[in-house]
Amino acid sequence: MVLPLCADFRNLVMQPMILPMVLTIAESQDKSEFELYTLLALVPVLGTASGETLLLLVKHAELIINKRMLKTSHEHLVSHLLPLRVRAYDDNDAHIQEEVLRRSAFLAKQLDVQLVKQAILPCVHGLALKTTVAAVRVNALLSLSDLVSTLNKHAVLDVLQTVQCCTAVDRSPPTLMCTLGIANSILKQYGIEFAAEHVLPLLTPLLIAQQLNVQQFAKYMLFVKDILRKIEEKRGVTLTESGMPKVKTPFF
Repeated sequence: MVLPLCADFRNLVMQPMILPMVLTIAESQDKSEFELYTLLALVPVLGTASGETLLLLVKHAELIINKRMLKTSHEHLVSHLLPLRVRAYDDNDAHIQEEVLRRSAFLAKQLDVQLVKQAILPCVHGLALKTTVAAVRVNALLSLSDLVSTLNKHAVLDVLQTVQCCTAVDRSPPTLMCTLGIANSILKQYGIEFAAEHVLPLLTPLLIAQQLNVQQFAKYMLFVKDILRKIEEKRGVTLTESGMPKVKTPFF
């Protein structure tokens, strides 16, 4: 059944109507059947898709990735699906940009780190910095938060630079809370010393942002105080209520 449907992919007007049916059928195919019939028909579409067809393929890219045979998986991913994603990042449609950003972390996990840094990361940075659509910026920042675990320290510093540029022009609550999410991801990945040196200088000016409501401000303060508390613990020094330092005696 899928082959006659795929023949209609040549008609660009019909693609957005046919593609959902083809993808529904693909869900019930085993990997070898999918590669032999459906994927071969999809490859030309992956290379030229735009508009609604591009949006549909971005939404269902995980299905295509999961259905492919292991021996051809990486080759097709780099040759066809990665360029599809890059076109989606570069598209002018905000809905397409939002969808591809939501799925950035999943794609990154399928690629080696160098490809992520070369192909995906610049696109996410670019959308975070250049978009005028709040939802796109938020999804770009969420993507950066998800990608932190795959990045080295130099790349994380680039993330912080992008966040600083974003918060310089946009201190809306969603952007500020995404910033806190990125800070949390960096703390988990690189620890107290890195966070104290590079994350706290970014966050402390945001504590006075009037856009934060009470609950959001409390989350910011909790994060900052937790870092300071852990620094005290690491140094073995705490301050008394009078402000005097108290050195903890190591327990042996």
